[in-house]
Amino acid sequence: MTSTAQTRWLHTFLITGEMLVLGWLVATEDLSRIGFLLAGVIGAIALVAIVHSRFPVGALGVLVASAAMPRFAGTLLGLHVRAEHVAIGLVVLMVAVEASRRHLQPRFELKTFDYFLIAYIALNFMTSAVTSPEPHMTLRWAALAALAMVPYFLMRILVRTEGTLYKALHVMLCVGLAEAVYGIICFLSHLAFGTNLGIELEQYGFTSGTYGTQYETNLFGSYTACCAIMFLALFVLSDRPGRRWYGWGFAITLVAAIVSLTRSVLAALPVAALLVLWMARGRGHFRLRAVVQLIVGASLLLLLFSPLLVDV
Repeated sequence: MTSTAQTRWLHTFLITGEMLVLGWLVATEDLSRIGFLLAGVIGAIALVAIVHSRFPVGALGVLVASAAMPRFAGTLLGLHVRAEHVAIGLVVLMVAVEASRRHLQPRFELKTFDYFLIAYIALNFMTSAVTSPEPHMTLRWAALAALAMVPYFLMRILVRTEGTLYKALHVMLCVGLAEAVYGIICFLSHLAFGTNLGIELEQYGFTSGTYGTQYETNLFGSYTACCAIMFLALFVLSDRPGRRWYGWGFAITLVAAIVSLTRSVLAALPVAALLVLWMARGRGHFRLRAVVQLIVGASLLLLLFSPLLVDV
C-alpha cells in the first residue's frame, strides 16, 4: 500500500472515530450549553484574528469596540469580567509577541500626567490593602480598575505616527457610528414590536431610554453625542474628498443622541456644535453652503424622528 493510500485510510479512521465520539457525547451527555461554548471559541478565534490583522490598527479596533459594550460581562475566577478586560489581555499578549519579534518597541516617554496616573493606581492598591475591611475583595476591584487603565498606556505604545493616529480616530468613529445605528434599531424595534433589547424601561419615570450596548442611557447619549461632535468637526475642517461621509456620520449619531432622551446631552450638544462652528470660522474653514446643507439634512432627519419621540 502506498503512502498516499495509507494517509487516506488514516484520515478516514480519525474522522470516523471523531464522529463516533461526538455521537456518543450527544447521546449520553448534557450538551445544552455546547452552543455557548462553540460561540465563545469562535469569538475568541475571531478576536485573535482581528487583533493580529493589520497590526496595530486591528488591536486598536478591538480595544475601542470592547470599551463601547460594557453590558457584555461574565464571572471568571470570582471576578466580574467585561469585554474590555478580555480585549486588553489579548492586545497585551499581541504587543508582547510583536516586541519579541522586534516589530515593536513597547516604550514611550513618561509625562507628568503619567506619573499622576501611576501614583493613583498605586494609591488605590495601597488603600485597598491597608484600610479596607475586606482587603481580598477590594484588591480584586483595584486590579480590575488598574486593568481598565491599561489601554491608555497601550495607545501610547501603538500610536506612534500621525498616520496611525488618523486611522485610530476613524476606527473610533466607525465604532461610534455602529453603536448609534444599533441604538436607533433598538429604539425603533421597541416602538414597533415592544422589544426591550437595548432599552431601559421607565428610565425617566414613565419614559423609556435607549442604552444600546452601553451600561446605561446617559452613557449612550454622551457617547453618541461626542461622536456627533467629532464627525461635525471633521466635516467642517477636513478637505478630503470623503468629507460627505462625516456629514452622514454626524446626522446618524445626532439622532442616536436624541433618542437616548438624556437631558444633559440635549442641552450640551447644541452648545458644543456652535463652538465647533465658531472655531472653524476662526480658522477660515467655515463653508456656509456645506454647513447649511448639513443642518438642513440633520433637521429633516430629526423631523422624521420627532413624532416617534413624542410617542415615547
